[in-house]
Amino acid sequence: MEQVLALVGYKPSTTCGAQWRGPCPIHNATSPGSRSLSINLERNVFQCFSCGAKGNQLDLAAALFGLTVYEAARELCRQLGIDPPTK
Repeated sequence: MEQVLALVGYKPSTTCGAQWRGPCPIHNATSPGSRSLSINLERNVFQCFSCGAKGNQLDLAAALFGLTVYEAARELCRQLGIDPPTK
């Protein structure tokens, strides 16, 4: 999750251990003090209380890149220099 957020340059408004809160990049929240997006780095999950988006790091990447989850997984592998798994 943290790598996906780093790829898009995400900056949380507040952090408390593994719990991050901040503006939602999926629906382009503009207020830097917004806390609509909740991210748990230990569980690798997120939820936006404004737009309703939620899921894991692949769901987040898919929403941010406008891809399917499968395409997002392949794109993350490419950007992170990891060989994608084969079927």
